[in-house]
Amino acid sequence: MEELLGTRIERLRKARGMSRPDFCEDESQLSIRQLVRIEKGESQPTISRMHYIAKRLGVPAYTLIPDYQELSKRYLELKYLILRKPAYQDESEFDNKDKLFDEIYENYYYDLPEDEKLIVDTLQAIYDILRSKDSRYGDNLLMEQLDNLRKKEILNISDLLLIRLYFIKVTLRNDTNTVKLALHFLQLLLEQSEFTKLEDFFILRDAIFGGLPYFETINNYDLWCVAVECLEEIVEKTQDFQKKPLILMLEWKFQLVREKNFSSAESYYQQAKQFATMIGDARLKNNLEQEWKKDLRKHL
Repeated sequence: MEELLGTRIERLRKARGMSRPDFCEDESQLSIRQLVRIEKGESQPTISRMHYIAKRLGVPAYTLIPDYQELSKRYLELKYLILRKPAYQDESEFDNKDKLFDEIYENYYYDLPEDEKLIVDTLQAIYDILRSKDSRYGDNLLMEQLDNLRKKEILNISDLLLIRLYFIKVTLRNDTNTVKLALHFLQLLLEQSEFTKLEDFFILRDAIFGGLPYFETINNYDLWCVAVECLEEIVEKTQDFQKKPLILMLEWKFQLVREKNFSSAESYYQQAKQFATMIGDARLKNNLEQEWKKDLRKHL
């Protein structure tokens, strides 16, 4: 049975021989009453309190978040392949994804815990939209989860994917009525590094990448530089430089649109192409060339 967050905190605190007054020190960051409510499951800690609790326990913050039950190795392989392999909007790649989803549904889906089912359902909605360009896929799923999602301060994997799904939808719909919520979700994503396992950073990264096209569409660059900096940090931490050309693309867009600096934008474009060539991704290089031409037509 899954251990609740409060139960885990209480168990670890007691294992370290710390009373609640000892744990809370002078109560300037966490009061005894707040700790009692958290441990009883009556309250969720804020991000700052979660940091404090983790520090007092001597553990990374993300380890306090309850994990799901042990899952089939083959299911985890299938999920990993769906999450990691880029589709490139290519029909053959989408066909390959269909086969992976089919195997999950046939052999594993109905025995999965609810959060894993939510992950699969959200991934399916994302790829249905990417394939069809029909933003209606996943409407009911997102409607069911949105109220709870907007209240969260610490995100798990399904939350990251739901926010990515949300961004894809509002981008396709060019929805200007949701700017405030979109900014809230992007800011929330940019605060998640401390709560995300290193091996899951690519999911956080893709959620951030998924949000920026929306802000480009509505010409809102308020968090653009912070997002690019966060993506750079993720790439450095994970040493996953395959996405570096896309970060350079984000740099050129900012220089071209917000700074009106064509020379700097072109320099980032050339760097992006060179990096794509260096990693041997001809398709990415072609996509970058097409995106540059589109940006020039739109902004010059």
